[in-house]
Amino acid sequence: MKSLYIIAICLLCCGSVSAQQGISDLLGQLGRATGDSQKIAAYKKIIVYYSTTNPDSENYYGKMAIQYTIDRKYRLGEALITAQLAVIDENQGQVNIGEKRARYALGIFRELNYLQGVGEMLHNLGSLEAGKGNFDVAMKLFYSALKVYDTVTDYHGLMMVYMNMGNLYMAHGDKENAWKYLLKAKETSKLTPLCDASIFLYNNLGVMKDMQGDKDTALKIFINNLALSDKPEFVNSHTECLDYLGEYYRENNNPILAATYLEKGLKTARENRLPEMEANMLMEIARLKEKDFPDSAIQYLRSAAKICEQISSKTFLAMAYSQIAEIYKQQGDYKSALEATEKKLKLTDSIYNIEKTREITAIGSEFEFEKSRERISELEALSMENAIERNTSLIFAAVIIFALAIVGFFYQKTINLNRKLKVREKELEENNSMKDKLFSIIGHDLRSPLAKIPDILHIYDDPETTAEEKEFMFSHLKEHTKASLETLDKLLYWGNSLMKGIHLNQANIDPKPFIKANTELKKIKAEEKQITITDHTPGDLKIFADPSHFDFVIRNLLANALKYTFAGGNIDINADSKTQPGFVVFSVADNGTGIAEENLGKIFSPIVSTEGTAMEKGTGIGLMLCKEFVVNNGGKIWVESMEGKGAVFYFSLKRGV
Repeated sequence: MKSLYIIAICLLCCGSVSAQQGISDLLGQLGRATGDSQKIAAYKKIIVYYSTTNPDSENYYGKMAIQYTIDRKYRLGEALITAQLAVIDENQGQVNIGEKRARYALGIFRELNYLQGVGEMLHNLGSLEAGKGNFDVAMKLFYSALKVYDTVTDYHGLMMVYMNMGNLYMAHGDKENAWKYLLKAKETSKLTPLCDASIFLYNNLGVMKDMQGDKDTALKIFINNLALSDKPEFVNSHTECLDYLGEYYRENNNPILAATYLEKGLKTARENRLPEMEANMLMEIARLKEKDFPDSAIQYLRSAAKICEQISSKTFLAMAYSQIAEIYKQQGDYKSALEATEKKLKLTDSIYNIEKTREITAIGSEFEFEKSRERISELEALSMENAIERNTSLIFAAVIIFALAIVGFFYQKTINLNRKLKVREKELEENNSMKDKLFSIIGHDLRSPLAKIPDILHIYDDPETTAEEKEFMFSHLKEHTKASLETLDKLLYWGNSLMKGIHLNQANIDPKPFIKANTELKKIKAEEKQITITDHTPGDLKIFADPSHFDFVIRNLLANALKYTFAGGNIDINADSKTQPGFVVFSVADNGTGIAEENLGKIFSPIVSTEGTAMEKGTGIGLMLCKEFVVNNGGKIWVESMEGKGAVFYFSLKRGV
């Protein structure tokens, strides 16, 4: 069977979130959370949810959670969120960033003497070192994790470390030690409630039996695990059990049963929104079809690769391209095999660059050899057919044809080069335009608050500055810092959308939880300015849009209204599903400063922003992104305002079912 060691190392350190929970429920939990621990627990679930659906939103909520812990001086929460982000980074192939985060979290856990966290991070770092092939370093970290878990009597942690140690020995061909530690993990699992990790362990025991040649026992273990995991709370391990059974029957020449289990596993993964398992199932089905139906197998693999790109799973993506290349090689299509191999190599670590460069060279050589052999055969046949009839005129004609072919070749090459040059010129223009906008914003809005910080600090350090003045200075310093951070966040969000493009993940959603969650997030700011926020939107409303885009638009329009509303003012949020057929028109209205008539036409352009009623700074990037998100979701956004009488921002989105 395939090596399960890599999967175990990658997955077992990661916490899980129910696949049945939607983002609306999770945002609702965040809005209802009162204490710090509840907030952090809600943030962790949201981060895990977005890690497989929208990396930009995962990054946004990760930064929001970290900022929350820093503002609250909640060091344990900072470490818990950092540890969660480290696991996600590692699963997405960003190993170096994940390792740095894990070590940072480990430092905080040790500082706080939070042994549970210390054990988890030691286990995490051991898994990383194992993935790099550093056997000795990984084992030392695993033994350290065992000591910590033993101290806090964490049987679940002990079971997972024993299992990964067994997997590590299995990967190195040491069956005796592999079996020894897997049995220790099994004994420890009896002291813990049944969970996904327990069932995964039992599957490893089945794999070990299969490696030892005891296929009947291996099959019994897999079938028993399938029955054990047939519960809603074990959907992850149940899907994996279907995978193992499908693979078992495939390798034992029973394609009918293999297809039955793999198709059922694919359906389960899709129904429960398990994209990584869905990609794995597609790859296994491709293995089943690659011999008799290679074209169909390639389609399955391309579907798997598309999913891997969406969830940033570089490990599985590289495996998919490797499998595609192998099928093309078997078909003799060395050019396509070369392209697939090159894509795979871009995803792999630089440690293996020498070996993989040889792999490219080998495929390229086969491709060139095949072309040369075909050309030689053609020339030999032509020579035999024309040996007797060859004469001066034919030679002359051949020379002319050859010359024309060369001219045509270079002409076509010139056309292709010109076409590529035009594309590059367009890309360069777009990049220069983006660069100019970024530098303009940096010079216009980011540099201004940052430039004031040294002056404020200089006055703060002056011995003659009174305590009251220092408190005033500190308040201003805090505002400038927040303004700079908010500007930088929007710059990064904007730059990312320009470089990567805006990706849609539309669905039928309930907008009420998003509005409520963002109202709660802005509650402190509203209380500071004594502003009343009232949500008039119906509770039974449905829209069809990208959840993260709708969340961004509501959050920014609400922040904008708070910025320009005077103390004691009002903000009203409404939704109208009758004015525009097929659409819901949302509005965010305030009774603040309003917008000058000359600015109305350019309000959604960057670098069009004025100070708020409490001297708040801005860039206009938020409104620009709001427009891009609304338009990409098939809607429109506009504003109505009179200077001194407030403003009403409207945006329309498709009505949901």
